[in-house]
Amino acid sequence: MDCGGNTYEQAVLNFAKNVWLQTHGMLKDKEARRDAIFERWAKDSGCESD
Repeated sequence: MDCGGNTYEQAVLNFAKNVWLQTHGMLKDKEARRDAIFERWAKDSGCESD
């Protein structure tokens, strides 16, 4: 699982936040918003993926 962070502590906090979001059924919404932002950025920068 990739939860990312600049430090170990930040990665653990991100993991805990993702577990909380998943428990409350909100993680898929967060991922969908992230994907939409990435797609918009990729389109604007000309780096669209296949």
